[in-house]
Amino acid sequence: MESRDRILDFLQRRRQATAEELAALLGLAASTVRRHLTVLQRDKAVTFHILYKKRGRPNFVYFLTQQGQDRLPKDYYRLTHTILHEISRLSNLDLRQQDGHSLLDLILGRIAQRLVSHYAPRVSAPTLKERVQRLANLLSEEGFLAEYEETEDGFELRCFNCPYHNVAQGCPELCEMDLLWFQGVLQASVTLECSLVAGKEACLYRVAAEAEKRVATGRN
Repeated sequence: MESRDRILDFLQRRRQATAEELAALLGLAASTVRRHLTVLQRDKAVTFHILYKKRGRPNFVYFLTQQGQDRLPKDYYRLTHTILHEISRLSNLDLRQQDGHSLLDLILGRIAQRLVSHYAPRVSAPTLKERVQRLANLLSEEGFLAEYEETEDGFELRCFNCPYHNVAQGCPELCEMDLLWFQGVLQASVTLECSLVAGKEACLYRVAAEAEKRVATGRN
């Protein structure tokens, strides 16, 4: 990944940073990072605000613009292709007495099932922690910029980018589709706490560990 792409990635994950913070992350001189930021500002991908301190020089704090967010990985082509493929497979029985919303739920539900079948072998592992880790890695490969951490009740999975964000803003059912296939490959209860579509800094999924604990202990 090129340095400018890594800057965009970091700013999307952490919302904002100074040139010095970015330099420490990238292992580059602050002057080099500033040159990259100058190019990104010229391209209208990054802007900044000035943070004044009581003493010393003010800090220039950089963050992404909408154009910068649009430069993050997107996959509208594959989404469109997948939906059209499922539409072409609809039968007369599927269409009978169905309104548009019901058909959309049917199509996205089938896509979720196909994603489970496709990705389950890559996520499969003996423990839930391993499955969450593998899913996070897979999602990052697919452009979701995913991270996870273990909690007392299970795990938190955060996705800092949505490959079909602009479409999802008008079609929140896509969020439900992702939730369904996450549950399928993890074999666990997953809830969506907040989302990028709702203006939050990430899509936050909570993965419950209770089912695995019951299996491990033999409790019902």
